[in-house]
Amino acid sequence: MGRSLSANKKKEAELGSINTTARTLGDLFEGVCGPTPNLAKAYGKRVSEIAAASKRDTSHTGPSRLFDSLVSIDGAGIWAAATSSITAIQVQLLACLLAHAWEPPEATSIWVELVRERKREIVASLDRGIGLPFSTYAAAAKLDMPRAQLTEWHNSTRAWLQSADRIKKTKQKQLELILDNLDLPINKDIHTYSSVIDAWKIAMRTLEDLVSGQPPTVSGAALLGVSACHLYPDIVVTIGKTTQVSINGPLIPPSGTMSLGLNAETKSRYPGAEIISSNTHRRLY
Repeated sequence: MGRSLSANKKKEAELGSINTTARTLGDLFEGVCGPTPNLAKAYGKRVSEIAAASKRDTSHTGPSRLFDSLVSIDGAGIWAAATSSITAIQVQLLACLLAHAWEPPEATSIWVELVRERKREIVASLDRGIGLPFSTYAAAAKLDMPRAQLTEWHNSTRAWLQSADRIKKTKQKQLELILDNLDLPINKDIHTYSSVIDAWKIAMRTLEDLVSGQPPTVSGAALLGVSACHLYPDIVVTIGKTTQVSINGPLIPPSGTMSLGLNAETKSRYPGAEIISSNTHRRLY
């Protein structure tokens, strides 16, 4: 076990409102994504690595099923999720996707709509006699999550991403230089709830494939997930000729390689280029 949250942050993550948020969201979205056990382990190791690299002065040793260490950069949301449930970790990764793609007011508004629409979905399932875990029904029945609570959840995630982006600056820049001119929209769904949930599910499935050593199906949602979660596969880029870009670490096996082609417009603008990069991976709908 390594260093973990400061005493105040640890108390906030385990006993404060952000813990309630993580547990409730985990119950609310239980079963929406398929199981991602390998992703949970790999993400836990990456979080621990980033935490250790932060080189904060204070340290504390504490238990966690999936994370080795977490220092006093703002990891309250991650710690709350890690000590709640596997689904809560998936929801925290959804928070990373939203924080990576949207500014705070928009991201919080999306969270408000996700919670509202998920509750309606659960009520409709109950009316149709569709079985869901009791904890999910209970979360929907008692749910009262004000915007301020979701803002706190988002702000913690955004603060974490800013620290993680800084610590993983070289790999993050290398990845985003590759992605920034790829013409891969997230999806064409115009409805916020279904669009975001679909992108989340695709991202989780893709990341699980990557850390399991399976070449994934590439999509805009998949690229957003890779970029937002600081998990870096080797990438094969095709633009006139094929170039392999090695930004991989030990968390993704060599067989978990992403193959990316560049669109015709980009090829004509950058003839002979080996690595090009896009802003489209930052749009959920």
